[in-house]
Amino acid sequence: MKLYPIIENVTLSNSNITNEIYPLIKSIRSDWTSSNTRLVTFTEGLTNIILGIFDNRTPDDDSNALIIKIYGIQTELFIDRQSEINAMIKFHEHGVFSQRVLIQFNNGIIYEFVSGKTCSRDDVREENISKLIAIKLAEIHNIPVEETEQPYIMLILRQFLKLLDKNSFDLSSIISDIDI
Repeated sequence: MKLYPIIENVTLSNSNITNEIYPLIKSIRSDWTSSNTRLVTFTEGLTNIILGIFDNRTPDDDSNALIIKIYGIQTELFIDRQSEINAMIKFHEHGVFSQRVLIQFNNGIIYEFVSGKTCSRDDVREENISKLIAIKLAEIHNIPVEETEQPYIMLILRQFLKLLDKNSFDLSSIISDIDI
């Protein structure tokens, strides 16, 4: 049994993804090539490049499809990528989310695809969808936390405030609240 994520010392470039992706996924999709798959760019990402790779031989079955997430330039300054991966792994282990992180590479990750659509503002206002979101949030909050783990929000706030130009913002009223 393979242990995931597989760690690869590879950096994907946006301009050459079609050539670079197949050697990277060979360990998990050995028979996938550019001639039997298709790459689809998803536009919902705000800070990352998100691609899907689908097997053309099974056009009605996306269960083996993959998501390729290439991190945006310098997003590591305000997003702890290893914590993000650890959370995804933990969510998968506890059955909260079904996507499993399969490969971690220098500037991104590859994980399992789940068919769906991004919710709009109107979608989340619908009662049935807001209930599903609440149920999923409850599942997340029921995941046991290690005693050594600290609240992540405070760490992120401190990190984000360090990025701000202190000359451009008056932070005096909030700095003591988050103990920079």
